[in-house]
Amino acid sequence: MISSLFNIERVAPHLQKDVHRALVGLLYTSLSSLVMGAFVGIMMSGCIAYYSGNWVLVGCTIIIGIVSALRIVSFVIFRRTSATTNSVQFWEHLYEAGAWLFALMLGIDAFLTLLLSSNMALAMVGAALTAGYSTGIAGRNAGRPKIALGQVMLSAFPPALGFFILGDVISLVMSLCYLALIVASVNITLQTYKGVLTAFIEKHEKAQLADKYQTLANTDTLTGLFNRFNFVSKLEDAIRLGVADQTLLAVFWIDLDNFKEINDSLGHPVGDIVLNEIAARLRNEIGTEGHIARFGGDEFVICMPVKNIFMASIIAEKLINLLSQPLVNDQFILDLSASIGVALASPGEHNQKSLLQNADLALYEAKSSGKGNYAMFNQAMVDKLVKNREMQADLRSALHGEQFELFYQPIVNIDSGEVHSYEALLRWHHPTLGTISPSVFIPIAESIKGIDQITQWVLTRACKDACEWPENILLNVNISPTLLKGRSLVPMVHSALLSSGLAAKRLCLEITETLLIDDNVNAMVMLKEFQRLGITLSLDDFGTGYSSLSYVCQYAFDSLKIDKSFVNELPKNAQSCAVIDAVIGLGKSIGLKIVAEGIETEEQCQYLTRVGCKFAQGYLFGRPQPMATLYHLTERADKKNTTTKGALRLAHSNG
Repeated sequence: MISSLFNIERVAPHLQKDVHRALVGLLYTSLSSLVMGAFVGIMMSGCIAYYSGNWVLVGCTIIIGIVSALRIVSFVIFRRTSATTNSVQFWEHLYEAGAWLFALMLGIDAFLTLLLSSNMALAMVGAALTAGYSTGIAGRNAGRPKIALGQVMLSAFPPALGFFILGDVISLVMSLCYLALIVASVNITLQTYKGVLTAFIEKHEKAQLADKYQTLANTDTLTGLFNRFNFVSKLEDAIRLGVADQTLLAVFWIDLDNFKEINDSLGHPVGDIVLNEIAARLRNEIGTEGHIARFGGDEFVICMPVKNIFMASIIAEKLINLLSQPLVNDQFILDLSASIGVALASPGEHNQKSLLQNADLALYEAKSSGKGNYAMFNQAMVDKLVKNREMQADLRSALHGEQFELFYQPIVNIDSGEVHSYEALLRWHHPTLGTISPSVFIPIAESIKGIDQITQWVLTRACKDACEWPENILLNVNISPTLLKGRSLVPMVHSALLSSGLAAKRLCLEITETLLIDDNVNAMVMLKEFQRLGITLSLDDFGTGYSSLSYVCQYAFDSLKIDKSFVNELPKNAQSCAVIDAVIGLGKSIGLKIVAEGIETEEQCQYLTRVGCKFAQGYLFGRPQPMATLYHLTERADKKNTTTKGALRLAHSNG
């Protein structure tokens, strides 16, 4: 028991603040028991004073009454105020002082009654009062054992001493009984305290665990921002508040432009650093003016009140500039940029679902216009989405409805004028919308995973058509970037070659260089397989995206095509001339065929001839034509043995 007392002193200072506050709160939980104890103490001590006629005992009763009143007042004040962590210690000491003083006065009153009154009935009343009080208090205040033990000792020890001083046998027995009562009350207090403390600690730990799970459920574990679920709830509240206050609410949907490249090239730990940096920047910028969430991946969403659309635009521009600042680290410096879609909700006009959808649509529009831009939602975006969805449905039935047709555009040898190859160009003859360009429907086909079927049809039809051409004319087919990320392209090409009988060496696959960034390993394997079969490879649109000479060497391309954006400026634009000169020089040095796209004027052709470009494609040599017309022209040129470039140009341009 003594060791338990010492343990209490060691453990007490280290109690968690919440547990300590709860245990102190137990002292103030039952006003009725405090009032009842005060009432009994005052009445019994008053009776003793009255019947004994001793003014000292009257004085004890008065003090007991005053202490009781002060304790009740302090109790009421505590219950009406919220005790903070910093004030808990004060209220505990206040209760301790009042409790000990009340217990001491009961003990003194009983002690003086034994010594000053010859009436044993009054002495037994005082003894019964202190004994009952000691026993009851051992349980009531066991949550703070120091207070309870002090009350037991101060109330029970004085009458025990009084009985001992009286000295007769009965009094000595009563003294021993009091000592036994003190020991029992101390033991009860300690055992109760252990149970109460264990229960409160377990309750606190469960509460902490519940809070932790609640935090995990409502926040993004990486950045500490709101997650999607919690943000939607906050957004609903903000919309309701906006309706009540007649305020305008803005949602900013943010997407990092080059996060995938960073994550893939530098690894997920660096990606996590970037996401935390973005989260920190947004917190510092938005503060408490709005709510910020990470919706997963590299997407962040903000909602906040704004005065008007102009203010929303200013905020979007600030965010673009903020998120475009480089991330400087001890190990690296990263260039960042972001695209933002903005949607506004006037009071009562939107729910959270439609508002988020509008912001997402605006983000899509912003990303389609390039990196580091923002777009404000408007109804035209919805109309465009509806048209895209209608086109998706039409696209699914286009193959079965025989709405696709292949056109072919020649790639010629500038020196001889002979056709070197034909590039297959897909056309969609929509029953109501007319002819639709591949630049419009191919992205839609990729989004609905219909590009595989379309590519299979193109390869099969083009290879069959090419079998009807002279054997020295090759076939060029563009390959969608998404296909080199899968495993279906090689079987498609195999099937097209086998079913048509076209020699593999007559097929050239045109690859857009941007896809080589996305999946280097898979692209390498597939391109090596094509080269093993004897298929030639051409790097398309060279000079536009992530142009790098390393791709030319790494993937062993047979040719590369200079993008028409450079050819358009010939020969007036010095920069375009410099790029073309450099590319042609590169081709000569490593044995590459260089093809210039988009030739429309004799002036452009003459410049390319002068700098040594051997192959060209463009309206000057022929527009894309269907197979029937193309076969007629090719056959006619072959019969007449027309080999001069002027005659062949005339045939294609007039056809």
